[in-house]
Parts: sequence; structure tokens; C-alpha cells
Amino acid sequence: MVQRHTKYRHTVKMYKLDQSPPPVNLLLLSRQIYQEAYNYVYATAGIIFDATMGFPHLTMFEETLDQLILNTLTPLKHFKRVRVDFVWDTEWIQTNKDKLSPDLLMTVLCVRADKIKQLVLSMPKLTDLKVTWHDTECSEEALNTQATITGRFAAKIKGKIGSSVKKGGGAVNVIMEETFEQPGTAYDVDTRIGQLRSELEALRQNPGLLT
Repeated sequence: MVQRHTKYRHTVKMYKLDQSPPPVNLLLLSRQIYQEAYNYVYATAGIIFDATMGFPHLTMFEETLDQLILNTLTPLKHFKRVRVDFVWDTEWIQTNKDKLSPDLLMTVLCVRADKIKQLVLSMPKLTDLKVTWHDTECSEEALNTQATITGRFAAKIKGKIGSSVKKGGGAVNVIMEETFEQPGTAYDVDTRIGQLRSELEALRQNPGLLT
């Protein structure tokens, strides 16, 4: 079987529930069971967004999130919990900064973070937001990048959702979680850092892949 590799293959991996949904057969038993399961999922489940998945495909990323934000039937209006994961590779970026501009990569990362923030701000029932940051080193460059990106969520999300979007509701509880690896660590291609590193290497060889 031949499998096509298009830029849109990443969309199904970009976001997911943090728990398994009810079996379809259960939902079909009756309207009452469907409604009870529907209410339970949105009351307990959270949604996870991988903010750097398919990193070179910026247009795809923006289009996918716009569909979730602008669709009047979007499920986002029901979720109360969101986790946003950022995976970064400062070690590789600094090693290859003469071959692939760190400023260019930072621009793309900032656009992605702003789009995620727009999505989060569109969720009227949101009560809990967790932002995770995973990088390959804990250098000054790594910490500056982390502060630039996660700072978009730490203060602005609390204030805006609390006062403007969630009318009459409280501020969103924002939790930050960080992980920094030791320089020189080897990463399997199946790990998220390994996947990102492969994408960055492909960009280094062919900058035209950035779309």
C-alpha cells in the first residue's frame, strides 16, 4: 500500500482528548445515554494541543485552528480544560544557526503561540490551562525563548478570560510545567524532540519546505 505524505497528515495528531471517548455503540443505545455521556465527556475530559507538531507547515497549522475557532459548532465552547505542549530544540538550533536562521524559527514559533492563545481565548467555559515546555538544553537562549512563548499565557490569559470572555466567571487557572534535557542527549526519531529535530534538519536542507 502506498501512503501519501501531505502536509495535512499532521492535523490528526495536533490535538486529542486526554482520555478515551465513550464507545460509539453506547452512544447509540438511547438519546438519554447519549446526552449523559456527552455531558460527562465535556465535564471531565480535556483537550491537548501540540503547538509544534508539523513545524514547517505553518499555513496548515493556522487553517486547522481557524476551523476550530470560527466554526459555530466547534466543540471548543464546551471544554473546560486545555493542555498546550511546546517542544523545542535549542541545542540543534544553536548548533546550526549559520545554516538555518534562529530568528526565522522564532518568528514561526511566535505565530504558532499567538494562534494557540487566540484559540484558548475563544473557549468560554475554560477553567484550567496547562502549558508545558520541553527543550533540549537549559541555556540562556533556551530560557529566553521559553519566557517569550510561555509569557503569552501566564498573565494575559488569566486577565482576559476572567474579565472579558467569561462574563461573570472567574479567572482561568494557568499552570506552567518545564522540562530541560541535558545537552548531547540522543533522541529517537519517534519521540517528539526527535520528530522536531528531523523537521528542522529537513528545513536546513530545503528552506522551501516552510509553508
